Amino acid sequence: MCKISIEYSIVSRGTERYNNCGYMAISGIYDSYRYILNVDHNIRTATLSEGYLKAKSCYEISNIVFSRFQLITALLFERHKYKIDDNILILGLGNVGVSCLIYLIDNGFKNITIYVRQLYNKIVELLKVLKKNYSVNINVIDNLNKKNDFNTYIDTTGDSLVLKSIFENAGFNNTIIILSTPRAEKFLISPLMINRKNLLIIGGHELNGVDKEKRQEIFEKILEANKNKKYLKKLINEYDFSDKRLNSIKQHKSNFIEMFKY
Repeated sequence: MCKISIEYSIVSRGTERYNNCGYMAISGIYDSYRYILNVDHNIRTATLSEGYLKAKSCYEISNIVFSRFQLITALLFERHKYKIDDNILILGLGNVGVSCLIYLIDNGFKNITIYVRQLYNKIVELLKVLKKNYSVNINVIDNLNKKNDFNTYIDTTGDSLVLKSIFENAGFNNTIIILSTPRAEKFLISPLMINRKNLLIIGGHELNGVDKEKRQEIFEKILEANKNKKYLKKLINEYDFSDKRLNSIKQHKSNFIEMFKY
């Protein structure tokens, strides 16, 4: 089996925080495709494995990176779209949160609120772009310590305390979707609370429970849907990559999808 060069390494802030290494990379063009693989940042060439996705070389890098993160939401949406009520609170606006937000807007959801601890300038800029492109008004909150009247909660933070607040603030018959990968050693979720409130809990890990062909099929649909979204380039921060610079760059992350170029 041939080896292909790795051209880009995709950085996920949640994974970096816990592992200090990456897990997604994009190859150079091979047989008119770019391949998306799960490898660390220090890998310069890789052999195609069972877990790869591929994108036609005609798609821009910004589209490929963004669509890869959006695949997490898309796979869940394919399975559970009839259980997701409008009036949604998305918690967190990093890579997964941004891609989730835009996917929901693309699919007709209009009543969306975002929880972020700090309203960065890039978040303000993003919301202006979305308002212009979609004619939607997205609310922003920075406090989870009071009861909020939402039907669906989507966590993209992986923070145990945030998850605890979601369960405490959720009302009867609400839906809670966990798109993040929680990594805390101690979780504070009560099964009794889930039972008493009749909560519907949906997990959203995109690597499990979906066959390779289905993942590729949905990924291709996302790539095509995103191909004319010029504003996606604003969500991608591209850096010249070197091992010497990696640690210092990690300490100065921007708030959205990041991409290190070899």
